Amino acid sequence: MTVPINAPVSAEKLTPLIETTFFQLRPEASFWLGHIASGEEVHCQAERHGAGVLRANVYIDESRYLPESARQPDGTEYDADDARADHLVVIENNTIMPNSRHVVGTTRLIHKRDDDDVLPIESMFPEAFSEEAAPTGSLEASRYIARHPHRPTQNAIALALVRAMTIRGHNQGHDYIYGVVEDHLMHQFEKIGLPFAALGEPKKVERYNTLNVPLRFDLAEILQTAAADTIGKRTMSLFFQSSGANGGQGYFDRTFIDRIEKISA
Repeated sequence: MTVPINAPVSAEKLTPLIETTFFQLRPEASFWLGHIASGEEVHCQAERHGAGVLRANVYIDESRYLPESARQPDGTEYDADDARADHLVVIENNTIMPNSRHVVGTTRLIHKRDDDDVLPIESMFPEAFSEEAAPTGSLEASRYIARHPHRPTQNAIALALVRAMTIRGHNQGHDYIYGVVEDHLMHQFEKIGLPFAALGEPKKVERYNTLNVPLRFDLAEILQTAAADTIGKRTMSLFFQSSGANGGQGYFDRTFIDRIEKISA
């Protein structure tokens, strides 16, 4: 998972332009967030390809977590875990410039399908699971990316992905989402009051050549905390309360972004 603070490459160059039909019926909408694929079952080809290009641009070109050899001939980045993952994407619709739609966020939820399955976090941090493996049915969030030239909007996109993953996982009956995150991202989660359990100390993960921390998110606890607002952190509570019946997915206009900018200030 990564949402770097200082992007060495401009967000405009990182976010791919795609052709999508999602805004034909809602041309006034500024964003669409939704589920585009489950493993090899791809519901939205153009959007799936755009998410893969964004991943390559961020993980290979910007952050240099992966080598150039990880880029596919079509400009995307995929790996073996994609075949057991649900994929979400955020598309921005420029309402001023026709046909200007960019993929500005993406993430995936890797499924632990049975006891023989091993999540990436279990391989990278085996010491955190020495006594007990991650339960079957657990999820791991990875390739968590939000990019936008306007920083508050980027933060709102990142929060929208967190909310959508939480509600989606909970509604499907999952208990936990795991994640391998950079230290600064963990502190961002603390700042907004997102509850989690750190399963170990930061260490350098050779796969990404950076310091990371293994985290576990209890989905029921997140939703209960957001509803109760017992910790005095209003950003997360107000954000989750605005999810409505759509589970945090669907169309959003500028008021969605403006609301998050205000409560994040």
